[in-house]
Amino acid sequence: MIKRLCEWRMGPLVFLCLLYGGCKEEHLEGDTYFGGKVMVLGHGGMGLGYIMPENTYESVKPAVDIGCDGCEIDVQISRDSVLVAYHDYDLPGKTSCVGRIIDFNWSAIRVCQYKSAPILVQVYSLDDLFSRFDNLQDLYFSLDCKLESGRADQQEYEYRFMRAIKRLCEKYGMEDHVMIEGTSPFLDKAIELGMKNKLFLYTENEPDPVAPAKNKYAGILHNEHLPAEDILRAHQNGLYVMLGAAGNYSENKACVERGADIIQSDDPRTLLRLLRRYNYEYVRP
Repeated sequence: MIKRLCEWRMGPLVFLCLLYGGCKEEHLEGDTYFGGKVMVLGHGGMGLGYIMPENTYESVKPAVDIGCDGCEIDVQISRDSVLVAYHDYDLPGKTSCVGRIIDFNWSAIRVCQYKSAPILVQVYSLDDLFSRFDNLQDLYFSLDCKLESGRADQQEYEYRFMRAIKRLCEKYGMEDHVMIEGTSPFLDKAIELGMKNKLFLYTENEPDPVAPAKNKYAGILHNEHLPAEDILRAHQNGLYVMLGAAGNYSENKACVERGADIIQSDDPRTLLRLLRRYNYEYVRP
């Protein structure tokens, strides 16, 4: 069962009103079907609108510091089987490099710099990202595995990808704190490899989001519009429900009210305030 002990500190009311341009009086408890508190994951860190690039320490660390339980991270694999925290298949556009992640060894990718960052920010491996957190085992991560498709070696490529996740989780003792998102063929490889990670089936394109996952995976991953009745059916079949990516206060609130267990949010600030879990002592460096 996924549970999270939540702590928060409240600052002076006047200060909050001045700092955030108004105080929200509405709060939700965030109690879930299985008896825990809803887990808050920053989408790629602080979300797509943040000043720092997603999937970087510079975005993930602030999300954790303001109170997120962890983050969703986009992951790809390099030619030499290093897990790279990066969304797009192609490096140009976002970074100073050219080519595709899968075609290069990590030694060539690690020097790539993000173009839009206000300071020097390089592309991270998942190992590099994990190594920077002293409290890593207090955090949770959900890996959105960006699989290439149509490869001649597709099956071996997917096994290689999953084995790399297994090795990294074992290295940091994070099997119970790293969730894996994917389709059935990919998730089934984790089962074959005897992995302990909680597996979440992509169900956005499934006519019935519950049936393909029950009695097989830990839960389902759907967009923020999954109806409450489907969430209840998932719960009744023993499945956790992860929703993402809520992009504003209203979407965050709707996800909580419909009973999500885990929410990936592009606006973690308002979600944490709604749940009274925002760390008001956080000061952005």
